[in-house]
Amino acid sequence: MPVFRIGARFVSALIIVGMVLAALPAAATKDPAAVCSASKRKAAGKKANAKLKCVAKAAASKENPPVDPTCMTKAEDKFDLAFTKADDKGGCLATSDAATIEASVDVCVGRIRTQFGIAGGYAAAPPPEGGPAAVAVAGE
Repeated sequence: MPVFRIGARFVSALIIVGMVLAALPAAATKDPAAVCSASKRKAAGKKANAKLKCVAKAAASKENPPVDPTCMTKAEDKFDLAFTKADDKGGCLATSDAATIEASVDVCVGRIRTQFGIAGGYAAAPPPEGGPAAVAVAGE
């Protein structure tokens, strides 16, 4: 009989844990501003990653050709689409900030290209004085 009682308690505990876990998603609502911000950060990270892959591909070539502009454009297009989707969902604290974030990513990619001696400049003009690039420079 003791084996049965331990088994019954175990099953009861599993049922209670299952009910609690099932109730968690319903109780946990996500803040729309946090979701939007996360989507935008993810898009910026993916853009930087994609552009640096384009740069790495060019750098790995023995002839050291220029970075493929089609590859860079593809990264920019995906970024624009992701930012538009995030803004369209609503809840964003800031909208129409794609150009500012995009410029910051391009500055970062440009600096890395410069560090490795890979030809080319920024894909877009650096942000205006006092923008994100100025903050990054001041923190160096």
